[in-house]
Amino acid sequence: MLYAVKRTFISTGKAIVVTSIILCGGFLTLVLSNFLGTFYIGLLISLTLLFAVLADLLLLPVLIIYLFPKEINVLGTTAAKSHSSNSKSESDLIA
Repeated sequence: MLYAVKRTFISTGKAIVVTSIILCGGFLTLVLSNFLGTFYIGLLISLTLLFAVLADLLLLPVLIIYLFPKEINVLGTTAAKSHSSNSKSESDLIA
């Protein structure tokens, strides 16, 4: 499970960050408005996007690892961990 979270983070993390930076930059242009309603909408949407990307990258992986600790194979049954010396452990795959 940890390996899958790491691979997902590496493959999609950059796209999530770049998209959020572009959206925050676009909405932060509304902060330049003299009308307070538009100013606050731009500020609040930008802050919401910032907190959402932080939650996606920091909180979500921790919750996935904590809430789904068992490995599940393709058939949906839990996989038995083998302690033989021939099989690679999850820590060997991560390194």
